[in-house]
Amino acid sequence: MLEWDHSADIVVIGTGAAGLGAALTARELGLDVLVLEKERLIGGSTALAGGGMWIPNNHLMQAAGVPDSTDEAFKYLDGVVGDEGPATSV
Repeated sequence: MLEWDHSADIVVIGTGAAGLGAALTARELGLDVLVLEKERLIGGSTALAGGGMWIPNNHLMQAAGVPDSTDEAFKYLDGVVGDEGPATSV
């Protein structure tokens, strides 16, 4: 077992987009940040994502005439998530 003594203001677990974003923000605020990653490479699932983001019914889609709606987005998420709980639209 690895033992070491280090202190930090913020400990970030994982190097995906959210983790690294939080770490950079904390550092910009002058905090001492420790980032931990279990894998050999950084990036988490973001490294596999290809850099795309899904933002349903956004203004660019509307301007291009791409049909979409917030209701359709919620229907899709309800079908994918399938559970009722705090992260769903139910």
